[in-house]
This record gives sequence, structure tokens and C-alpha cells, in this order.
Amino acid sequence: MIPIDAGMALLFGVALGGVSFVLFWRFANPLAAWLALAGLLFYVFIYTMWLKRWSPQNIVIGGGAGAFPPLIGWVAVTGHVTWMPVLLFAIIFMWTPPHFWALALYRCRDYERVGVPMLPVVAGPDETRRQILREPVEPCRTEAIVVVLRNRAVERCADLGHTVFNTTSAARAHARR
Repeated sequence: MIPIDAGMALLFGVALGGVSFVLFWRFANPLAAWLALAGLLFYVFIYTMWLKRWSPQNIVIGGGAGAFPPLIGWVAVTGHVTWMPVLLFAIIFMWTPPHFWALALYRCRDYERVGVPMLPVVAGPDETRRQILREPVEPCRTEAIVVVLRNRAVERCADLGHTVFNTTSAARAHARR
């Protein structure tokens, strides 16, 4: 393996973060740029530098870093935050721990060797499996909320479409008289 200089890696990361901020600002909007920067800073400082090495809850809280993309994408396209990207954030945030713990079960020795307190290392594989089976309940609840709200939004759009169509049809019929 080729050794990587820590200073150069830091410089490269800062440059990529800076360029992404500028690109979001220029080609999307300022809110998307700030959200992307917030997600990057959360990942670097909260998850990687603090939680990953010091807490068995690292992936539970750190899952927030991986949940930023739907917020960023939504804001990049629409220019504002609504309930839908927040619920998508919540689904990914709650889905991350059981997903990652399943992967961590296979790399438990690696985490143990380098001193990363992942759940399989600190609680063992049996407790990790119990947590994996317990955790999916919350994302399912959140997904159900998304479906209900989406269906209501679709119904409202359909109602609006019918209203517009009926109003237009009535106006045309009146104009023909």
C-alpha cells in the first residue's frame, strides 16, 4: 500500500468540501450549500472524530450524517424544506443502525482490533442481533406516515385538478352561449 500523508489528506478533504459548497451555492442555491456543509461537518466532527472512537452509540447518532442527502437534494431542486425530505431523513436515520450493525457483525474483529466500540464489540453478537431485529419498527412507522401524507397530497392534487378542469369546462361552456 502507498502511505497517505495525513496533512495532504486533510487538505484534499477541505478542498473537496469547499468546492462542493461553492458548486451547490452557484448551481443549486445557498440553502442546499449550507445543508451540504452541515452534513459534511456532522460526518467529520460529530461522527468520525468524536462518536466513532468513543461511544457504542456511534452509528445510532452518526446515522444522521448519512441521512442528509435527501434534504440536500430536495432543497437543491425546490429551494426549501418541506415535511417529505424531513421524513426521508428520519427513515434513513432510523434505518442506518440495524443496517450497519449487520455489516459490523462481519467485521467485529477488525473493529475490536482498532478499538472502535461498535455494538458487536461491546455487547456481543447475540445482543447485536436482538437490536437489529428490534430497530426496524421505527422506520416502518415513519414510512407509513410518508405513505399516508403522500396519499393525502396526491388526493389534494387530484381535487385541485378536478376543480381546475371543472372551472375551465364551465367557463368554456359559458363562453359558447
